[in-house]
Amino acid sequence: MTNQYLSFAHRVAHDTYAIDTGFGRDGFDASYLLVADGNAAFIDTGTQYSIPRLLKTLDELEVPLANVSYVILTHVHLDHAGGAGLLILLEFFQGFVVSC
Repeated sequence: MTNQYLSFAHRVAHDTYAIDTGFGRDGFDASYLLVADGNAAFIDTGTQYSIPRLLKTLDELEVPLANVSYVILTHVHLDHAGGAGLLILLEFFQGFVVSC
């Protein structure tokens, strides 16, 4: 995974990835993905338009969607939490915990 190309993300620490949400302009806003022992958590989601980028990153890292157990929202502004509702509506995310 060290040299793996990621379309919208880059590794910022061991198993921690910053995902460019595309909000405003490239590189302006990020969600974070934490991966440990095959489990994953998102910190912030970006807007609902960011969700395809989050899902693409999961796919590229070969993290199954079912392994996302937590969505941690830092605060309720649309550029940080706007996509959380869409994640809730996606049937493969049933059972994950959203915390703010």
